[in-house]
Amino acid sequence: MKKWIICLAVLFALTSLAGCGFRKQIKEKAANEIAEKMIEANGGGDVEIDDDKVIVKGDDDEELVVGGTDWPTSDLAASIPECKDGEITAVLDSADSVMVILESVDEDAAAAYLEAVKEDFTQEPCEASSDGYFSYSAQNVDGVGVTVSYSEGTLTITAAKDT
Repeated sequence: MKKWIICLAVLFALTSLAGCGFRKQIKEKAANEIAEKMIEANGGGDVEIDDDKVIVKGDDDEELVVGGTDWPTSDLAASIPECKDGEITAVLDSADSVMVILESVDEDAAAAYLEAVKEDFTQEPCEASSDGYFSYSAQNVDGVGVTVSYSEGTLTITAAKDT
């Protein structure tokens, strides 16, 4: 439950900061510091807001990164193929879960990415598709589960460790 509260606080901070577009740098810094303190005060651990990313470090040194437009860097993210097509519009990265949303992905490129995922994620596969849509879920031999979904130019990739 505590993680959900932290995630909601992070999302609140991100949406609050989105409106800062043309404010002066000093106002942005103040808004970042206020948002950091709000999240920290609600049990969010050590918080750093860096441009379009919120980084929350827990008491156990676990790190949660929300935001950004780069491929995630956690060990878990390294266990799934990197998609080089489209534009990354949302990222959630932690030691036990990863989510990447890419926009402007061509359906053929998404299908090619799915084939790359299927090479390593073969355990307990579940697949569905229709015109312009597909979804695939499976695990690899290390117990990492992945779901790849595509619809109308948007590719969503999630991965989680089997706990």
